[in-house]
Amino acid sequence: MDPLLFQQRFNAASAFARRFHQEGFDRPLPEQLLFRFNPIGISGPAVPPDLDPPPGYPTIDRRSCEELLTSREAIAQLWRGGLVPEWIDFRVTGHTSVATIIELDACALFLGDETRLMHQKEGWAPFHVVGFYPQHPGVQELPPRPAPTAGYGRDHPAILYLTGAEIPADQAVSVEIRHAIILCSDATTDQVVSLLRPARGTLRTLNLHGTSVDDSIFSSLPDFSRLYNVSLDETGVTQAAIDRFAAEHPSIALSPRPTGWHLSRDQGLPGPGGSLT
Repeated sequence: MDPLLFQQRFNAASAFARRFHQEGFDRPLPEQLLFRFNPIGISGPAVPPDLDPPPGYPTIDRRSCEELLTSREAIAQLWRGGLVPEWIDFRVTGHTSVATIIELDACALFLGDETRLMHQKEGWAPFHVVGFYPQHPGVQELPPRPAPTAGYGRDHPAILYLTGAEIPADQAVSVEIRHAIILCSDATTDQVVSLLRPARGTLRTLNLHGTSVDDSIFSSLPDFSRLYNVSLDETGVTQAAIDRFAAEHPSIALSPRPTGWHLSRDQGLPGPGGSLT
């Protein structure tokens, strides 16, 4: 990716993150922006499993999770000689007296082919602004949050975030929902599908990491006409079911990846002698 284009998208996404989360704070957020990487958000395969990483393959310095960075410093971690993470999520997690704090989740897979980056339909590929998340310790002057076990981000009805063991019995979903993060360990396929049914025409992304859904989820996903990204890591789905669904619905990105998904060296990895500096 061109470095100027990447910087422009980084700046546009971070500015929008500040505006998007302003309603969750009791006072105006400072215009100055500082960034910190989420240590549990640097995830995903470093390289496709069937390719050996070349020497110097880029990684994000974990010390970036402990420090507040300027935009220039954050970009230096993310843009590596034309390679950038497959996806990068922004969320405001707090502020100091002079700066708004934006936390970054970034995929560990660096790509060189812009067409393979996520958030092509929404956001500024590979950037996307997401809703409230459990607070990283140490951020000052925190905004009020909804209860972590259930609820929408305050004044952001397009985002549903649920944690805990079970989906609350009285939980309702608005037809405006576009992004659902359901991390309830005991949530079954029937419960998830029933909960999200009102959003069949609006839901774009669905994260069911660690839930109890199984292969039966794939029979319901096509009912969500605008869905384009589904995370099913550490669930009961099988690789065979993932492969079948991916073959029939190539427009929906899945995690875990279908068998055979890979990037050639000229698509995602630097070729012989390629520079990563």
